[in-house]
Amino acid sequence: MEATAVCFNRISPPGGRAVVQVNVVDISEGGLGGTIGELLAPPEEVVLYLPPTGGRGGRHVRGSVVRCEQVDRGYRIGVAFSDQPAGGGRRLQ
Repeated sequence: MEATAVCFNRISPPGGRAVVQVNVVDISEGGLGGTIGELLAPPEEVVLYLPPTGGRGGRHVRGSVVRCEQVDRGYRIGVAFSDQPAGGGRRLQ
């Protein structure tokens, strides 16, 4: 999958809500992996906006941070979706 920019709202940080951009590396119906510019601590809750792709409209999906590790220029993040459609685990194209 090509890198896609996804924006999400932090809904449980100590400092309140904030919008963060994620460069998606991998996404499935169960969650996504990507890179971000700031540390998010598990199990922080987020609401992601997934832009329209392949004839599907954009949608908001709730999830929680399951990992956030520092890499060269930011952090590698893993988010597990809480609003999974049936058949979770399939890779989204």
